[in-house]
Amino acid sequence: MSEVWAKDIDWDRCEGVICNGPIKCGTGILLKLAGMMGYKEINSYWLQVEGQIKTKGRRKIGDLKPTEFVHSHIHPVPAKRVVTILRDPRDAAISWIRWNSGPAKHQDWQDNNVHLIDFIRNGDTVYTHRSWIQYYKPFLKWRETPEKVVYFEEMFENRDMIKRIAKAWGYEGSLQGVLERLYGGVKHPHSQPGVESVSTFTGDHSKWQDRWEEDIQRWWHELGGDDLVAKYYEGQHEGKRISGGQLHP
Repeated sequence: MSEVWAKDIDWDRCEGVICNGPIKCGTGILLKLAGMMGYKEINSYWLQVEGQIKTKGRRKIGDLKPTEFVHSHIHPVPAKRVVTILRDPRDAAISWIRWNSGPAKHQDWQDNNVHLIDFIRNGDTVYTHRSWIQYYKPFLKWRETPEKVVYFEEMFENRDMIKRIAKAWGYEGSLQGVLERLYGGVKHPHSQPGVESVSTFTGDHSKWQDRWEEDIQRWWHELGGDDLVAKYYEGQHEGKRISGGQLHP
């Protein structure tokens, strides 16, 4: 991977859409939305590591044409067109450990409480490079940039909200068309009838209530996880910005 300090990037050259969020928080939904609207995904991947942004691919970081989009996991930057998705950090942590015990397997993780706690405490060596809570916290700052679009993963469990979001991106097709193009067709056990799961490999959705036990909660609380969850939900309903006008090709 090449890398550059975020402050040294000429963000005025970045004219395309940055589909962004913490890992395992639903950026795949944003990629599908961008593809639906005719954007072209570039062969690159932007990842935040401390104050630097690393890129995997041939394209120079920040060089994005108006009709292109990129997959990223970066903290707030002064780029023009960014859409960020956030998710309950407990759900995302569970999704991460399931993903890494399945298709990813870059650190020989297993889907059990011991490895989940290890991830919460120490993070991983590829994406977070610090505890999960410390990694996630800066992404909440995207909510402090009113000109940017911020979604919450829970919004995609609601049919009416999905339709509004798709319309904001300029999609004029039917709701059923949106569902078919966004999701893989697996029923979402926690959503309204007719909303399919965004799960890409497990067949069901990761929800913290299904497995949050006392030993997990003890470490979560000690590391500041309860405060992080409170900040995640703080003002969430007032801050649901779904205007996508700035995202149109």
